[in-house]
Amino acid sequence: MPAYLGTGLNWVDMESAGVARAALLGGVPFCAIKSITDSVEQSISIDFERCQREHEKLSGWNIVREGIRSLSGVKDLWRLAGSSRRAAGGLAAALGSG
Repeated sequence: MPAYLGTGLNWVDMESAGVARAALLGGVPFCAIKSITDSVEQSISIDFERCQREHEKLSGWNIVREGIRSLSGVKDLWRLAGSSRRAAGGLAAALGSG
């Protein structure tokens, strides 16, 4: 079981943790503004390791190619696209630009 489950947390930010740690160690103020696209209970059937290109960067085209390999992948991409649009709209509204 992942460490965050059972903690009562509503969300977990994994992507900016490294930047936050570096800022803390460097004594630099840090703030992350995030928009949440999915819950911790949701999973996606796409193998993102197969979507990497050189230097471990993800390729958008490879993600689409991997996603359309199965019906569940297509459904996951569709769900992710919709939740990403809603999250972007919410973030724009919160920042006063939407």
